[in-house]
Parts: sequence; C-alpha cells; structure tokens
Amino acid sequence: ISKLSPSGVRAWSTFVGGVGADEINALLIDSTGAIVVGGQEIIKIGNDGSAVLSKVSVGGTVRALAKNSLSQLFFAGSSLQNKGSALVGRIAPNGTLDWTSHIGGSDGDEAFAITQSASGIIIGGSTKSFDFPTSSGAFDMVRHSGKDGFLTKISELGGASPTWSTLLAGHGHDQVTGIAVDPAGGFAIAYWTDSPGTGAKGMIDAGIRKISETGSVLWSVSLGVPDQDDYTRGIAVDSAGAVYVCSNSGKNMHITKIAADGARTIWTKNLTGSGSQSCGGIALDSFGDVVVSGY
Repeated sequence: ISKLSPSGVRAWSTFVGGVGADEINALLIDSTGAIVVGGQEIIKIGNDGSAVLSKVSVGGTVRALAKNSLSQLFFAGSSLQNKGSALVGRIAPNGTLDWTSHIGGSDGDEAFAITQSASGIIIGGSTKSFDFPTSSGAFDMVRHSGKDGFLTKISELGGASPTWSTLLAGHGHDQVTGIAVDPAGGFAIAYWTDSPGTGAKGMIDAGIRKISETGSVLWSVSLGVPDQDDYTRGIAVDSAGAVYVCSNSGKNMHITKIAADGARTIWTKNLTGSGSQSCGGIALDSFGDVVVSGY
C-alpha cells in the first residue's frame, strides 16, 4: 500500500499480509481516515501506515469494498464454501465480522462489485449456476450459457433472500465489474460481454447500463472498439449523474464520460504508451477530477 500527497508525492509505503501469497483487490478510506484493503483478508491500517488496526478473515476472497455513514464496511467476493458461491458481508466499526451471506446456485458464482444505497446493498458479478436465484418479474430471469452477469439487492442486515435479483446476460459470457450509485436514483453498472445481439463491436465488449432502484435496465451503451477485446474495470458517477468508466481495449486504456441519460459520449481519453496499459480502478475526488489506477 502506498499513500500519495495531493500533489502526487509518495508519503509512505508498507506491506500487509502473511507468510503466503497475498493480493489486494479493493481499497477504501473509512470515515476515520483509516485505510481498508481487501483480498484474502480485510485489513485496516492507520492513516500513517504504521500500524495494523484490525484483520478479518471472511472465508473467501474479497474483490470489492463499500462503506456507509455508520462507519460499517461491506464486502463482496467469492466464498470457499457452498461450492464457490458469491460472498457478501458486513464488518462493524470495531473490526468484528457482523454477518456473511452466500448468494448463488449450485455452480460457480462470484461477486466483483458492491455498493450501498439508501435502501440496501447491491452486488454484481457473474454466475455459472442454472439455478441462480432471481426474483419474480426480474428484468432477466433466464439463465443462458457460459457465464451470466447478475445484479442482486439484499438488506443491510444480510440474509440469502434478496430484495430483488436479476440476470444481465446474453448467449455468451457476461460479467458485472463495477457499480456506482446515481444521485438521482438507481445505479450505473460497468460490464463486459461477448454475447451476440448486445450491440457488440468486437469479440469482447465493454459497456455501461443504467439500472433503476427496482432492478430494471433503463439504458445501455456499448463501448467496444471494432476487432478488439474490451473490458471494464471501474465506474463512477458525478453529482450531475454523468457516468465515468475505465476500460481496456487491446493494449490501451480508455477513460470515457457518458451523459446522465446515456444518449451521448461527452469525451473519451485514450491513455497509450509504448507497451501495454491496463486500468485497475476509477474514482472522482472532491473537486470532480478523475483519478485512475492501473499498470
């Protein structure tokens, strides 16, 4: 973990983990300024990097983190139990594990994204389970083939029974990779797909969808480059509802801003170099500037 000053100067760096292989898949700053990272464990360290404040094992791999105004942390990932179901849970402000829930069916399920809304927790990912739970009247209740994307809302109190759950899939592979709350209501999700009939421009295409509070798809935009594989890696929404997504196309990284109604691309920045670039995440700072990470 490294901390940078507002001007980009490195303040400190530190290592976290155990005696085996460790990886960090998600990072956030909590309400106290402490730094929380998720991977094989959820580890909280002080803002100066000098001390580990808490360490929690959740029985799986953490791939996404979120927080609420009560200083509670939420995580999503994949479980080592229940045949590899999607894992979601909550950690109390004192670092103890409040609850975990397993979402999925009889085959492999993974969550790659999580966010907290005013009325619950939204997780997204992919499933290979033909019995993945969907709710009555969901946007997409039919499991297709390969890996299907999913979006599921549960209570902040946990439990395996969703408020609503829908598949987001075609006749190929689909995966939800990021979720951001829209201040006007609903959510924006980042995904990738190789399913035909989805507006695809290449072999694998990145895309954005706007989702209502009840799980309906309001609009969808494909960001694919012809004859290239494209993957989304992160998404953010500003105070006006405009959507920002970070994606990879071939060896290049792209940052794209989409209008709040999905009707037009406001701008796209291509980050290229002599080698390959890959986006890892995207965020907006307090001034509305875009910050991206990758390699």
